[in-house]
Amino acid sequence: VTATLTLAGVSRGLGDYQKGIDQALRAIDAAEAIGAPRLVSIGLGDLGDFYQDLNLLEKAEAAHAEGVKVGSEIGADFWMPYLKAGLAIDQMRNGNLGVGPALEEAFEEARARDQMVPAILGLEGLIELSLARGDHESSTSRANELLKIALEGEMREVATKAYTWLGRARLAAHDLKSAEEALQVAVELADEIGTLPLRRDVHATLAELYHTKGERKLTATHTNLAQDAREQILAKLTDPELRKGLEDL
Repeated sequence: VTATLTLAGVSRGLGDYQKGIDQALRAIDAAEAIGAPRLVSIGLGDLGDFYQDLNLLEKAEAAHAEGVKVGSEIGADFWMPYLKAGLAIDQMRNGNLGVGPALEEAFEEARARDQMVPAILGLEGLIELSLARGDHESSTSRANELLKIALEGEMREVATKAYTWLGRARLAAHDLKSAEEALQVAVELADEIGTLPLRRDVHATLAELYHTKGERKLTATHTNLAQDAREQILAKLTDPELRKGLEDL
């Protein structure tokens, strides 16, 4: 079961969501068959992450909520900060901007336990929430905090996300010079790493930046690159129901 969950995580990073969801569902079924609710809870969290990435937020919230429920019933609190952070992000993207306390709790609890992955997810949620609220100072501060964690831990993928968040924060604050500097680092890292979700997100943000600056050629270039990454993700999705969220973006 743990090996299948690991493979699901790899598939998510590569942007192969169809394969990853199939792997997560198999892992959940196998965990239920052997009576391992802790692994069921973790698998539900992974399933929720896939749906969240695909903008299928009702499915994501249902999976994350069930993961929290299963974990709570057996007192398996090890992965609970991650599950709670994922659930709060689903709710935020569904329009609930009152999830700050839940994200703070998940972040602080994970950090107190030295659980880096849940702490990073909680921090990303807090950055996104600050941006949604128009709090440019907080979003910039949180993004720099994430960047510090990434650089100290030599986590290139997390660093790419951190530079992207920082670029978004500075763009929202109309600090276009700082936004461009952060996003140029992000796009170099994303292109080196090569995973589709990272490339899509960074190029889409750069397209927004250059649109704001009125630079039509660069806007078109990065729009096309983001669209290409998105189309490559969609091409791997054979289930029409799984395509709907991305097609609506």
